[in-house]
This record gives sequence, structure tokens and C-alpha cells, in this order.
Amino acid sequence: MSLSLIRCDGCGAPVESAAWNTGAFARCACGAKLYARAYPMLVTPLTGGRGGSDLSNEDQSCCFYHPQKQASAACDTCGRFLCGLCDLQAGSAHICGQCLQRAMQESTASDDERLCPRRPTYDQAAMTLAIIPITAPLGVYYALRHWNTPGSVLGVRRGLLTAAGIVGAAGTVFWGYIAVKLITEVLFG
Repeated sequence: MSLSLIRCDGCGAPVESAAWNTGAFARCACGAKLYARAYPMLVTPLTGGRGGSDLSNEDQSCCFYHPQKQASAACDTCGRFLCGLCDLQAGSAHICGQCLQRAMQESTASDDERLCPRRPTYDQAAMTLAIIPITAPLGVYYALRHWNTPGSVLGVRRGLLTAAGIVGAAGTVFWGYIAVKLITEVLFG
């Protein structure tokens, strides 16, 4: 582990790893008080990744991408045999790199939510539409339309959808009342 990862703000000297994550202030050689807090992964030694086992005999299936490696799984999308290096797990599914790339490029057409790289936040969109007077009815529709739609990776926030529906409905009623009032005054004096 390199000691130069965390340095003193005053003199730039490296902070000893023994002073990291102690919860107390330490003193640097320059006299500055230091409080070094590192993420646990910074101090955890790296481990090797999963590799494929070598093919030991001809009766075993081999990886589609690495013919010298033994297959450990099959891609759930295309059925290709994959070694431990090529097997990408998405929840309980096994997928190869090409299928993952294709799914991410076609994310709007993909109905597999685990492979969707991003999802829109319908609750924020509904609230934005609800607070603009002209689009308030559209905000109500959007909140109702996307009530059961899977939300963003942050989770479904039904409270914001409810608030968008209420704000949109109130805006629609208020601006509808104003419009009716203005029209009746113009037409009937």
C-alpha cells in the first residue's frame, strides 16, 4: 500500500496509514492537525477476478469466446457457453458481453428491467408538468399513467406522484375557473 495516497494539506507529506480511520486527529511533522478518513476499499487489498478454468478434457463444453477455457454457464439470452471470465451476472441471470451491449443499446425496447442502464424519473416529470399552469392537466395524466410504472433506480416515490396529481388538479381547477370567468365577462359583459 502506497503511503502517498493521503497527504497533509499544509506541507504535502504523506500521512501514515496507521493514522487513517482512527477517529482522532493526528499531528503532521509540520505541526498541522490531520484527520484522515479513507473509504474501506482504499485500505482493502485487491483480490483477483474470476477466471475461467482450463479445459481438462474433450468431453467438457468450452467457452464461446475462449475455446481453451471450461464453460461454467450459458447466456440466458443467446445460449452461448461462457467461462467464469465472460459470465456477467444480472441478478440471477447469466449474460454474455454482446447481449449486454445489445440490450443497453436497445434499452427502450428491452423489457428486461435488470439490463436497463437508466430509467426516467416519472415522478419528477409529473411534478414539473403539474406546476406549469398550461400543462397542469398533463401533469395529472402523467401521474396517473405512471403510477405503477417501475421508477428510477432510486425507487418509486409515490408521494411525489400523489403531490403532482394534487397540484395538477388544483392548477387545472384554478386556471379553468379563471378561464371560464374571463370568457363569461367578455361574452356577457
